[in-house]
Amino acid sequence: MTTDELTSITSNLNFRSTLSAIVTSVHTGVISISKAIALTNSNEKETAAFCFDRLADPTLSRTEAETLLHLLEPRETATLFVDLIFGQDEAAAKQVAARLNQATANLQYQVASRLQSPDLKMVMRALGLLELFEPDKVVLPRLFAVVGRNLPGVTVRAALLLQRLDTGSIYTGRLLQHPDPHVRAGVLQAILECKGNKSLEYLRLCNEDPDNRIRSLAALGLHWQGEPSGVKSLLEMARDSNAAVRWSAAWALGICACPEAATLLQLLEQNDPDPRVREQARLAMTRMQSGPRSGADEPDRSGTGTAVNTTKLTPAAGKDWATTSHKEPCVAG
Repeated sequence: MTTDELTSITSNLNFRSTLSAIVTSVHTGVISISKAIALTNSNEKETAAFCFDRLADPTLSRTEAETLLHLLEPRETATLFVDLIFGQDEAAAKQVAARLNQATANLQYQVASRLQSPDLKMVMRALGLLELFEPDKVVLPRLFAVVGRNLPGVTVRAALLLQRLDTGSIYTGRLLQHPDPHVRAGVLQAILECKGNKSLEYLRLCNEDPDNRIRSLAALGLHWQGEPSGVKSLLEMARDSNAAVRWSAAWALGICACPEAATLLQLLEQNDPDPRVREQARLAMTRMQSGPRSGADEPDRSGTGTAVNTTKLTPAAGKDWATTSHKEPCVAG
């Protein structure tokens, strides 16, 4: 089929057959991919639906998948395609999205735009899809915005994606100055997961944070990176006059399992005036008996960590982490 013949049938009602012919013609070298895109420009809806159906086919070849991705490059077609993805159940959507690991910037941008949704389920689905892609910097502003919203289950997950892209640390630095300590904590956790060139710098910065939970987490990270200042900071916090600060320190020291902390934890367990601190010190002593966390128990610093392994590290996610539901404040400046 010649280029002229393809052009003449693009207005036919059976455009799906035309699209099949276009894809075949690209593979056989009859037309270029740019010509194929031009032939589909006035049929965005049909093109989006055709690409979705083909990408849902488990027998689809890699070559055809790559061609379909090119056909989805125009902004309007990408928007309609992403609408189709979000109109499916989550399993079907991920089956299609799994083929989009090299998704175009337009597709990623359209998915990332869903991060602005007031619907938490929509936001979580958008994050799940973005995690399947090789991320493009076009989504950075959207990730920055959703991290700042501090949505349940979203902050750390989005911050992990942001860490993969924020090579200049522009967004990370801003978020570590965010007025909400939960946002700062989420970004710090992502830094620990995705160890980068500036991670040590940020850990030192967060070790001076007014929020005791963030300071304890930063000190834990410093310890894992071989910085003696980490344990030193935790030992000082364990002697603080504020019970919330002592509680945080006991939690982190139990994870560090540092021998030099054993005596102090024992004193907290036996003599601290706050029952919650005594209980946390007891738990910390129990953890210490099994030795310091390492390997699988430490956060994945390879840059491929997921939101799943952050729950091992995330204080806020732990059953024994201080929460605002307690009658007494659990955060101290």
